[in-house]
Amino acid sequence: MFKAIILIIFSVFLGVVGQVNLKQGMTNVTKVENERRLIHNQQKEIKEVTFSDKAKNIFSLLFHAFLNIRIIAGICCYFISMLLWLIVLSKVDLSFAYPILGISYILIVCSGAFILHENVSITRWVGAFIISVGVILVARS
Repeated sequence: MFKAIILIIFSVFLGVVGQVNLKQGMTNVTKVENERRLIHNQQKEIKEVTFSDKAKNIFSLLFHAFLNIRIIAGICCYFISMLLWLIVLSKVDLSFAYPILGISYILIVCSGAFILHENVSITRWVGAFIISVGVILVARS
């Protein structure tokens, strides 16, 4: 059981690292895409944005997103996390393992506040604390 808990925690950790990388990557890609669009619009007269223009913008955003090293790292972390999760599911009951994934909520709030420098409200902190109590109760059962 102890090995399974270690695998769950490592899987959760990789999932959180993946989320942080995806967020940082998409923030960077979006910033670059917005600057590119601004320059493009300044070079030609402003016209009404058509559905085709929106589709091109979305395709361009996704194309550049999949070339971003942070997004690639995030996807790799998620993939490894999923492989670990499959191992966990082969060893313990889902009703035990799944609630422990609640640790990810706590780690995401902490990552948002301390790594991404997001403004985390007291309500989110209280919610994360309540989730942590639930995770402890499930882990002890």
